[in-house]
Amino acid sequence: MFLCNCHGIRASQVEAARDAGCRTVRALFERMADAPPCCGKCIPEIRAALERQTMSAAAAE
Repeated sequence: MFLCNCHGIRASQVEAARDAGCRTVRALFERMADAPPCCGKCIPEIRAALERQTMSAAAAE
């Protein structure tokens, strides 16, 4: 599933970036697109995905 249509960023890529240390939307875009979000519609969904993964990792510890 695409989370960012402008840059073609998939949910699985967000998960992989999170596992590699990305904790913010800004860090994710620097890593994945080397550019800021275009339209910004994806920001809430990407932020939520990063937070879900952070909470899942914290619960596992």
